[in-house]
Amino acid sequence: MEFGVELLTKNSSMTKLDKLFLNSEIIDITSTNKYKVGDKFVEGYLAKYKCTFEGDDFKINTRQFRSGIVEISLSYEYSNSKLKSAKKFGDFLSKFREFLGKNHLKYSILSNSLSMYFLQRLYPKFQTYESLLRKIFALALSPLEDENIIRIIKEQTNYKLDLSKIHTMEHIERLQMAELHTLIFELNINPVNNLTIHFKGFQNKDKCSLKEMIRNSLPITIWEKHFAPFTGSEKVDVLKNNYDDIREYRNDVMHFHMLTYGRYKKIDLLLSAVNKELKELEYNMLKKWDVEATRKLVNDISNQELLVSLAKTVSKVVKPAMDRFYVNDVNFNKSLKSMMEAFYSIQAPKIDPEVLKSIQGISDTMRHLGLPYTFNEPNSEEDDE
Repeated sequence: MEFGVELLTKNSSMTKLDKLFLNSEIIDITSTNKYKVGDKFVEGYLAKYKCTFEGDDFKINTRQFRSGIVEISLSYEYSNSKLKSAKKFGDFLSKFREFLGKNHLKYSILSNSLSMYFLQRLYPKFQTYESLLRKIFALALSPLEDENIIRIIKEQTNYKLDLSKIHTMEHIERLQMAELHTLIFELNINPVNNLTIHFKGFQNKDKCSLKEMIRNSLPITIWEKHFAPFTGSEKVDVLKNNYDDIREYRNDVMHFHMLTYGRYKKIDLLLSAVNKELKELEYNMLKKWDVEATRKLVNDISNQELLVSLAKTVSKVVKPAMDRFYVNDVNFNKSLKSMMEAFYSIQAPKIDPEVLKSIQGISDTMRHLGLPYTFNEPNSEEDDE
């Protein structure tokens, strides 16, 4: 079994590389096998080198094509631990790239079985992460499909609202991961959208009240308000503090970006910590989450005030373009282009509208029903304990 990497360089030749290899202080060439006529390498033939690095043996092959491009192949045969061997080859690859950089050789990586190995190891962990994230959101909305809740809401709304026909969970399952990320980690659910009104009369407030006013004015996400409390207040919120990194790492894995051993290890450790946090969150939610928690979550998601900031943005960037459009002496094409540019500049969360449609209206109904916090039977095992 072996790891291998193929590189291409065009600002060098096999002859130049041969001299650089033999005179290198970075890698130790132990043997060569070259096919030359006089002082020149024969086009299309391999030049083979064996070298040692930190006590391990590696192979370097070069081949030059008619176009002037030189292909460099690095390989490492192993028989023991694949992960430990991957680290050794990764260290050698880093040193070899340092060698290329030191000699001002520009290159591109054509293939990298080492990076593919790291990606394959990380992919299942990202699957677990996405599954857990989707699971906690589905768990949070699961009371909407509880038969007791469905029955009570139907009775108290004179059968005008039947949650069994809304299929909220199905819409959640169809959410793309980017949409779920936006919904949980980026959407600001703070209802305060007018700070002037919010801080009116602050001069007359005491220090404690001012702190509370400031705290209530800050942006807050669904994760921070509804899920983070279930991770344990005494612990560090790993997911919240590293969400941007996780999104970047997920992009690396899903789009097969090249990974070094160091970056792989960093991603692996972070995902392990995040998945552990999500499993603890799921466990705590199973014990403590109730219909009141669902009502609050639904209320925040379906809050129409969330659209206020978008409406303000539309007014700010689109209205000037509309004004120009209706001025008689303005060129039609220019004004139309201005309008299109204005619309393209609007940044809004990309969330499946069907999800919000499923939840819309449920919150207000639940708020006025006076539903109990739990729906355990009187003689359930939980009551017996």
